[in-house]
Amino acid sequence: MTDQKHKHTFNQRTPHTRPGDNDFVEWLKSSSKEKEDLSRYPLLQIFSRLLIREEELPPETQSKMWEQIQAQCKPVAQKRAFSFRLPVKYAALIILLLLPLTYIYYSRQFKNQTEETDFLSIMQTLPESNPASGNITLILPDNELLELNNDNVELVHDETGEFRVNGHEVEKTIDNTAPQWLQLHVPYGKSTRITMNDGTRVWVNSGTRLVYPAHFAANKREIYVEGEIFLEVAQNKEAPFIIKTDLLEISVLGTSFNVSAYKNDREQSVVLATGKVNIQSTGTKEVRTIAPHQRYVLDKNTNDISLQQVDVNEFISWKNGYLYLKDESLTTLIQKIERYYNVQIEYDTVQTQQIQVSGKLDLKENIKDLLEIISVTTPIKYIINENQLKIIV
Repeated sequence: MTDQKHKHTFNQRTPHTRPGDNDFVEWLKSSSKEKEDLSRYPLLQIFSRLLIREEELPPETQSKMWEQIQAQCKPVAQKRAFSFRLPVKYAALIILLLLPLTYIYYSRQFKNQTEETDFLSIMQTLPESNPASGNITLILPDNELLELNNDNVELVHDETGEFRVNGHEVEKTIDNTAPQWLQLHVPYGKSTRITMNDGTRVWVNSGTRLVYPAHFAANKREIYVEGEIFLEVAQNKEAPFIIKTDLLEISVLGTSFNVSAYKNDREQSVVLATGKVNIQSTGTKEVRTIAPHQRYVLDKNTNDISLQQVDVNEFISWKNGYLYLKDESLTTLIQKIERYYNVQIEYDTVQTQQIQVSGKLDLKENIKDLLEIISVTTPIKYIINENQLKIIV
């Protein structure tokens, strides 16, 4: 093999060879006709691509493997007529080598795919943003805080570790040779969009905290969210995309869906627009698969899970700057308005819960005009003073 980056064959094992294996090593290094015939065997091709060295084997496995090889490897006359037995013998030796090596290779791959990421520890090591600034904040791997004071922010990460904000390149390159975690804080009254290095697009709603890597691993893509996001996940069958909240784990290959996991809400939910999603509740360990136009709801107080048929637009319209409402309680609408406009509204929860609202609200309107529209179609009045906003039923 001429590619130096992948040159991990027996040439690198020579310092570790044992007495009695020289015949096999020299034969493998040669370019004999016998080897050419045997190279048609898929096992030899697989073996030459394994990137595992002998020292990575447990000692007992090493001893057993070399005993078997030495038993098969005997001195060979310098001149020997080709026999079908020779390639068969070496094929047997390769199989003996492949069994323990392949086991370690795939067990390592499985470990990489199943190893849990401790997002709680990651978030504890990253500094908090300054909520008083009211700006969208990106916390970089070196704990540098990058404040983005635009109302409409778009982040784009590429394969090289560089990223852009609203089309302008940031003079900061993030090392992509090891996991580098970023934390995005989107305050109430703001929203943003991210294109991740794999092409996945994420819309981040107001009042959301998102932890994600600058560069995804080859076999797994993971992020953590507290708040609300909508995703269009780039297809990659080799690397499932996993979204975690404090109570849910959502696993997909390529699809679009909404995740709502606000700390102060009674429910966490997933609404699927396209594709298929597997969801596991950390409380019950129950796994559910949902289809398009279904809404998965977890009651945080009881751990009860329900599936509902819904109009997807009702739950994802926020990413396009409006609210689409269909028999929504006025209480829920007020909560959404508080988050989007970063205001506190005084209201009677019992009374507003009894009022159902439907329609489409443009979130680009100022809050006074929005409340005026709501008051025309519902039996409410509103009062706006300097530091007070109150809804009366």
